[in-house]
Parts: sequence; structure tokens; C-alpha cells
Amino acid sequence: MRARRGAVALALALAFAVAWSADARAAEPIGTLRLSADLHHYFDGEYREGFAFTLAGAGASVASSLLLEGGSDLGRGASIPLLAVGFIQLGAGIVLHGRTPNQVAKLDALLAADPAALKAVETKRMKRVVVQFFALEVVEITLCAGGGALAVAGGVLEKDMLLGAGIGLAIQAAVMLSLDYLAHRRASRYLDSLRRFDPAR
Repeated sequence: MRARRGAVALALALAFAVAWSADARAAEPIGTLRLSADLHHYFDGEYREGFAFTLAGAGASVASSLLLEGGSDLGRGASIPLLAVGFIQLGAGIVLHGRTPNQVAKLDALLAADPAALKAVETKRMKRVVVQFFALEVVEITLCAGGGALAVAGGVLEKDMLLGAGIGLAIQAAVMLSLDYLAHRRASRYLDSLRRFDPAR
């Protein structure tokens, strides 16, 4: 229960950090050229993060294989969350690389043809994206705390496999949290630009 309350408190603190760490920008409306630049900045970041996810997933897969080959209980325990989350990271990287260029091309075309429609469609979508990132961060903070608790329990009980599983889970949850936090910040800034966008400018 304490770990859960701590995770919720950390999640709330993270949400405030995202809000307060955003660049201080004026609230005046922006035009098409500025929105286009902000749109490309957001999706360029998404595409680059695809490389980070792919690298993290590949590294976790290699590390998991090496730990399994080592044959220790500690290594076997750590390899399970490393490999499981590594597959998720690889999948996320592949999705970001595969969909982002086509997504940007469609949005560029919509911005040129109907700026008001782009604002409506993208604002609605990005509101969902920001909420999803917050939910992911809550889960990841909880997993970090859970991994730490497993590691402590494994150490106390002298169960090396449990200790390894806790360490592996905490590491992977921290990696995912870091990447999603950065993506959350980018999404919040892009959503702010969409809200300030005046299609008539």
C-alpha cells in the first residue's frame, strides 16, 4: 500500500514537473508557418526516439542472452524483465520508424488544404496522447517501485532469482519512464501550439 501511494505521489509530482518545465512562451496565437515548424519538431523527436527505443530493446535483448548464458540465479532473474520489456521497446521503435514519415506527410497535406480541420483533428488526438503518456508514467513509476521492492525482498530472503528480477524490472521501468517523460514533454508543447494556432493567420 505504501509503495502504491508513493508511486501515485511521484506520478503527480511528475505531472507538475512536465507542466512547469515547459518553455515559458507567450499565449498569443500562432500562424501556419509556426505550427508547421512545431509539428515537424514534434514528429522529428518521435522519429529520433524510435532509434532510442530500438537501441534500448536491442541492448536489453543482448544483455538478457548474456545473463542467461552466465547461468546464475541472479542473471536468470534479471533476464526475464530485460527480455520482456526489450521486446516492447523494439516494437515501439519499429512502429515509430514505420508510421512517422507517412503521418507527417498526411498532416502537412491537411495543413495546406484545411488548417482548421488539422487543428480540430490533431488537438483531439494530442489530448488523448498526453493523457496516455501520463497513464504510462504512472504505470512505469509503479513498476520502478515494484522492482525495488522485489529486489529488497530478494536480498532479505536471499533469493537471488527474485533479486535479479527486481533489479531487471526496475532498470527497464526506469528506461521506459525516461523515454516517455521526454515524449510527454514534446507532446505537451505540440498540444500547446495546436491550441494557440489560428488557422486564419
